[in-house]
Parts: sequence; structure tokens; C-alpha cells
Amino acid sequence: MSTTQIHNIAKQDTPASVEVPKEWRGLLIWAVGRFGSGILLAAACSWALMRVYDDHAMQTRQLMSILEARARVDAEMTLTLSRLGNSIDELRRDAAAAHRAGK
Repeated sequence: MSTTQIHNIAKQDTPASVEVPKEWRGLLIWAVGRFGSGILLAAACSWALMRVYDDHAMQTRQLMSILEARARVDAEMTLTLSRLGNSIDELRRDAAAAHRAGK
């Protein structure tokens, strides 16, 4: 929320005879006067909660990136193993044919 928005709320909630400053410091003093010192605790908790959610979102993005990379590696591994299996089968057929031809 911007200082302008908070200032507008403060002006609507405060009698016209009281001048509400437009700076953060003045709005903070107004909020403490209006809502009590609990507003400071609520603001601190709100800030901390936003930090936790931001960190969680960043970790989720990193985890998704890792999982996508792992899926690509798994797909390449599957293809490589399939080709290796085909090569082994072909080698086995060639060896069996050479064995029969040598008898």
C-alpha cells in the first residue's frame, strides 16, 4: 500500500481539525495513535509473513526448475538405455549368427 493510499484512509478516518502528515513517519505515528501499539506488531508480522511467502515462492520456482531438469535427464537416459538395449540385441544376434556359421 502506498503512502498516498494510507494518507487518504487516515484523512477519511480522522476529524478535519487534525492534520495527518503524508510521510511514512507521520502516518506511522497516526496509526499508533489511532489503533494503539498493536498496529506495530501487526505491521511487523505482516512484513515477516510477506518475506516468508516470498522465500517460499522462490524455493518453489527453484524446485520446479530442478524437477524440469531432472525430467529432461531422465528422458535422455531412457532414450540412451533403449539404444543401448537395441545395440546389445543386435550384437547378440550377430554373435549367434557368427557362432552358427562357424560350426
